[in-house]
Amino acid sequence: RPSTPLPPSPSWSHSLSAPARGEHGCWNERRAGVNPPRMIVTALFGVLAFGLAVLVVLLRAVRQSEALRHRAAATFLQTFGLGETIERLITPKLRELLCRVKLRGRVIDCGSGMGICLRHLLKQSDIEEIVCIETNPHLLPCLEKIAASAEKGKRVKIYNGSLQNFITENPQSAGTFDSVLSAHTLVCMGHVSVAAKMMQICLKKGGKLVFLEPVLAPTSKPKTRFFQKICRVPMILMCGGYDPCRNIAKSLRSVSWEHLEIEEFSAKCKKRSSLQSILKYHVMGHATAKEAKGGLHQDTNGVIGRAMKRLGKNPTAWRGKGSFRM
Repeated sequence: RPSTPLPPSPSWSHSLSAPARGEHGCWNERRAGVNPPRMIVTALFGVLAFGLAVLVVLLRAVRQSEALRHRAAATFLQTFGLGETIERLITPKLRELLCRVKLRGRVIDCGSGMGICLRHLLKQSDIEEIVCIETNPHLLPCLEKIAASAEKGKRVKIYNGSLQNFITENPQSAGTFDSVLSAHTLVCMGHVSVAAKMMQICLKKGGKLVFLEPVLAPTSKPKTRFFQKICRVPMILMCGGYDPCRNIAKSLRSVSWEHLEIEEFSAKCKKRSSLQSILKYHVMGHATAKEAKGGLHQDTNGVIGRAMKRLGKNPTAWRGKGSFRM
């Protein structure tokens, strides 16, 4: 009769190794059923979902609070390098534009920001007065520092508020300015045609609107257009309404001008970055006003009036007030 083999005797080496089948077989199968890569992927998805939820909450908070929007825009401009990127992109073409279109007399620098355009305006000898209009209070110290270096013959005023508040609170200023400069300002407006009409209201007959604005990339650049559309909503909420997908040329053509000249260009910069690739496509040019306007009350049936009626607002009653800082 053949003898059956005895089971192995327990030992420390056996207890430290993988358990054998039989008594511990069920535990070993459950252990084998665990898939570590699947657990890692599940954990990553959980962390990603939590991060997206936090981001949505933050974006909603920024959208509902004007103070948070101003703080976020100032942080992106000053701390995260958005202001430096914009300055590197537009400075060569801005100099060319100001040499081509001579500014003189009274000038409005609409959306002054960190004072990129103000530095160039202070070098223009024919300019007598500059009114800087900026809604973000966190950017005013930069403007005040640059304005302090102005020559004695030039007057620099800094207005903390929107363009519509400036027109409403200073109706005597409508139709008295020789030029309005808009560099990366119309791109932040909710209604570009309405903002252009307001700028026209400030101009004398024959006054010029000088603009340099980023636009959506051409159709020949599908990757850039895709990233612009992805970054659109975060930039609108975190960068003061900055929308890189605007059609500035179409909006400017919807306003009646005596003469309108628009040129498209792609900005070049030595230092490459992903932000630069999103913002490098621009339009620039100038528009000549037909006649001086007398204020918002004369345009209740025009572009501004129609836009405000669609929004359910009175075009002569704006929310909020502005103030002069200098």
